[in-house]
Amino acid sequence: MHSASSPISSSEKTSLYLSAARNHLGLIITFILTLLIPLGGILIGTMGDELLLVPIVVGTLFFLIPYFILLALRSSISFYYETALINQFGVETKATVSHKSLEDNSYHPRHQNSRGKDDSEKIEEIIYYIDYKYTYGKAFTSSFIIDNKELYNTIKIGDEVIIKVLPSSPEKSAPVRKKLAKEYGFEVSDCQ
Repeated sequence: MHSASSPISSSEKTSLYLSAARNHLGLIITFILTLLIPLGGILIGTMGDELLLVPIVVGTLFFLIPYFILLALRSSISFYYETALINQFGVETKATVSHKSLEDNSYHPRHQNSRGKDDSEKIEEIIYYIDYKYTYGKAFTSSFIIDNKELYNTIKIGDEVIIKVLPSSPEKSAPVRKKLAKEYGFEVSDCQ
């Protein structure tokens, strides 16, 4: 285990990064397969005696698909890497809940009965945000998401929550979900 001031070795960082990438194997395989499509189109267009413009143009346009997959991969793997880094090497401290908000993405499926009326039930999709502030050398703010409405309603502005802060980058923090669950009397699965 590291002390708060010792640097994290490259091998430990690599291990955490590979672990985060391993969770995305399906998307990595999709990226590789979608990369073959434009390369194949360009190869077909340049083979033979005549230069075929359509496969080259289409192949070039199809590079957009793996490009956007790569952007999603990079973002997601970085998020999981950072979370693993905080969980493994972060130090615990207290934070104060400063704001709560929710984003309601609920909807009604587009099903109509024989009389043309929408008789479907509402599908709730609500994201609950908890903002918190903490001090680690200087003041920082951050937020986290929970899925449980009951837990969201239980946490009050001004409550103290236990978080982990990465000493080498104190702006990076995350709540300690096990302690959050225990503090408010919920299961850890309710705090995800």
